[in-house]
Amino acid sequence: MTQSNAGTGEQRARVPARWGWVSLALVSLVACQAPTPRVFQSLTRTDSRPTMTIVLINYLIENPPDFSAIYYSFSDGPCTSSLVGTKVLLTAGHCVPEGGGNVTLQTSFGPIMGTCKRSRAVDLALCALNDEPSGAIHETINSDGSLLHDQQVLLLSGFGCTKPHGANTYDPEFRIGLASIAGLPAGQSTAIKTSGGAVTCEGDSGAPGFAIDDTAAANPLLPGAFTRRMIVGVSVLGDEETSSTLVSTSARAVQNFFQDWTYNSGLKICGFNREAESCRAPPGK
Repeated sequence: MTQSNAGTGEQRARVPARWGWVSLALVSLVACQAPTPRVFQSLTRTDSRPTMTIVLINYLIENPPDFSAIYYSFSDGPCTSSLVGTKVLLTAGHCVPEGGGNVTLQTSFGPIMGTCKRSRAVDLALCALNDEPSGAIHETINSDGSLLHDQQVLLLSGFGCTKPHGANTYDPEFRIGLASIAGLPAGQSTAIKTSGGAVTCEGDSGAPGFAIDDTAAANPLLPGAFTRRMIVGVSVLGDEETSSTLVSTSARAVQNFFQDWTYNSGLKICGFNREAESCRAPPGK
């Protein structure tokens, strides 16, 4: 994630925001025909990599467990994912091979295997896990487009690069930052456009963009400011300098994908299925 350089007058080509998976575990996606999914070591506050931090545009957020349902992988192109229900991972479609793929979460209790399916209509994928990471509070997705409005402040996130075009190496820092909605889905479009503040960068694909309380937007350094949040979109594209694009979770094509996937898998998504369990409270609740 980079900081917006709006107003410089310099235009850059838009590139996919390629990310990894967040906080307490690492994820690897591999093609179905691969004999063994790649497995990454768990990453927790007590691991041998204590430098992992959560950064809010030049400020340090000192409570990584607040984002314990976010996972990353630096394998085969970095990407980010979110646990959005019991045994359910959500990520960008281009983070998964064309026909689907296998996923392995290496947790402190051992590896958890799963299978991913890409949407044919939008750049999203859902993964069905064989087991559930212990103690996670699942992120809740937004299914109501009327809750979004122009200039609304969102919280963007990810493990991507911090300089345009991946000029720096990736590190174990999960970064979050504020940006405002500059465009909403219309017609057949599923895109939420943001501008100003934080901008997605290479490595940020699949990362969640959250709706947050107005108080959190105005005072982001307050303890627990982002405890109540809700995924409104998934990062798929950014110009790395001024704007970002997210696939809206409330868009009709996305809701249709969720409907088909939950019906076929028998699993439940927080914010989509009332029966979903251990879901994070959304803003204002």
